[in-house]
Amino acid sequence: MMKKIIIPKYATTLNIDIGLSFSACHTNQWLKKDNNLYVIGVEALKSNIDKLIDGKQTTFHHRIKEHYLDTNFIKQNKCILLNYAIVNNSNQLQRFYKTQDPGQCSIYKPPTHRDIYNVDSIIEIASCKLEDILTSIVFTDKVQYISFLKIDVQGADLEVVKSGSEILKNKVVYITLEAETTYESGNNNSPNVINNYMKTIGFKKVNLKYTKDPTYINIKFNHLYPPEEHGIVCIQNN
Repeated sequence: MMKKIIIPKYATTLNIDIGLSFSACHTNQWLKKDNNLYVIGVEALKSNIDKLIDGKQTTFHHRIKEHYLDTNFIKQNKCILLNYAIVNNSNQLQRFYKTQDPGQCSIYKPPTHRDIYNVDSIIEIASCKLEDILTSIVFTDKVQYISFLKIDVQGADLEVVKSGSEILKNKVVYITLEAETTYESGNNNSPNVINNYMKTIGFKKVNLKYTKDPTYINIKFNHLYPPEEHGIVCIQNN
């Protein structure tokens, strides 16, 4: 059973970042903008978790220093880093393809058209459902839902959403995920498939100023986030 996740008393907002890679750039940007935010970060590769904790920056990608997680955020209890692969089954260990890109691994076999996606090794990773993480959160009077859930897990993003079960429908306001079918063979993560599924669980597609990937709002929370206050350009009807 997963340990309970205790939200610090200072927090008034909670985000979840699934797929931190080696830099956790989204978590870093969020925390720099909001002093009252707490972030639950989830990353499958332990080597990436270790780099984030130690503040080691890889030279594989040309990212500026500001894109890497500030280790002070960890020391100040602004975020918690969990070493899990999120899958939509009950297997405690899951086979993953680890590529030569140090930031990537996938449940799906990568293509061969780009060298960085060459398989470096096949590894087993401790896994859980998103539901397991969501049910482990001890919500407070000030934090009663997850404001933003970002998912980037190399072709299995929709499977992560599906693993959230009913609690995702009741506790998550925004979800952004990557619609991708070209990088990993065998997945079913196309924009149309994602859009159709998100409709069935009560989420409507929106265009946000700060995200390029498909983003959705839980229609249960429409009243909490007027468009002009949260960077919504438009709410789409399809």
